[in-house]
Amino acid sequence: MPSPSHNTKRCFPVKWEQPDKKLINDWYHKYVVTGVLESDDTGGSKTQQTHYTYVGNAAWRYAEDDGMTKDRWRTWSQWRGYSKVRAVLGDGEDGPQTRTETTYARGLDGNYQGKGNPRDSVTVNDSKNLLGGITDRDQFAGVVLESRTFNGAFSDDAEISASVAMPRWDKTISRTFHDTNSDDDITVDGGRVLTQWSKGRSRKADGTDFTTQITTDYDDLGRTIAVDNEGDTTTSADDTCERTVYPSGTPPAGANLTLPIRTLSVSVDCDNAASNEPNLVAGDMISDTKMLYDGKAYGAYPTTGDLTSAEKVTGVSGGRSTMATDVTSTYDGYGRVLTTTQVGDTNTTNDDRTTTTVYTNAPEGWLKSSTLTSPPERCPRLCQRQPRRPTHRSSRPLTLPSALPSKRHRSPAGISFRRGSSIPSDLLSGRFSGL
Repeated sequence: MPSPSHNTKRCFPVKWEQPDKKLINDWYHKYVVTGVLESDDTGGSKTQQTHYTYVGNAAWRYAEDDGMTKDRWRTWSQWRGYSKVRAVLGDGEDGPQTRTETTYARGLDGNYQGKGNPRDSVTVNDSKNLLGGITDRDQFAGVVLESRTFNGAFSDDAEISASVAMPRWDKTISRTFHDTNSDDDITVDGGRVLTQWSKGRSRKADGTDFTTQITTDYDDLGRTIAVDNEGDTTTSADDTCERTVYPSGTPPAGANLTLPIRTLSVSVDCDNAASNEPNLVAGDMISDTKMLYDGKAYGAYPTTGDLTSAEKVTGVSGGRSTMATDVTSTYDGYGRVLTTTQVGDTNTTNDDRTTTTVYTNAPEGWLKSSTLTSPPERCPRLCQRQPRRPTHRSSRPLTLPSALPSKRHRSPAGISFRRGSSIPSDLLSGRFSGL
């Protein structure tokens, strides 16, 4: 059997105890998926085949002291898989096969190698060295570093497209204790893995690569606050910057920390001063929206998280966005929308358009029905507020009895039809505007 600390096979050490309390050092085997068949049991389509190949050696990590598992049970039993997995979709008979290769981080840096021995130092990289060889941190285990698609063969010449992602580790908490087995001081970190940047490439007709890049910034809570999309990396003409703003200051008890209060998008790089106030330029503006929650003023922390008002950009003045109310909403005690008003001219309410929803509950408390009333259509005739009950509305047309005399009749609106014929659905729904 292989050495447990340098095991590159799919068998792995396991410790178990006999009834007489004798500890047994045993070996189990890890099975991997080599193929998947997806069959169509009803439509008769051909079975779809996917075959997997695992490149390189398998890896295992020592089960570090987590403060719960006793030393006598711990060994190199944490499965860390393979660095590359290749998948071939299709059998090649009904069309070309799709070939993909995925590179993973496995979290092997710092792997325990036995008492008194130095821990492993491991780095990982992509096929083009865009990552530059990053530390294979324990927390990165399972993170996709690179995905490649090929045409015909798994070679650089046959590559069609690829994407590479740089992972980032944000530590939020840590605890240090003494490992009695290794006699080391072990620090256990808690936190999150985020994507610092991603780069894409696709093969052009002339054999060169078209490359793109997106860089993401986060705040202390791991929330995305800026997405710098460079698009084509050979030019800045298609650069965009999307900023997300959250409430600042000390949040009150019960505050919702996940809801943004503003999203701003401009057609310049995020490193450009013109990507944010007070240096905005009207010609760079793509969109700007402010969100107000729970009937509070802009910038206040949401609690229940009801979006009661949204403002949209109307222009740029002095490097800052000028905003106007776009939509307002009201809610009931259950958080259900009662009214939604699309605001027109901010100087008058005459052109505001309000949609209302009325909920009817059964005596037991469950929702029995809901009625949605849309604003009137802006047409000269047949335009009245039309209540709609989506939960009970029938899609079947209304048909007059065919047994009645086949005499032409004319509706009050002046639309003629024959008995036994279907009334136009547009007329029934209030959407008819042909007169």
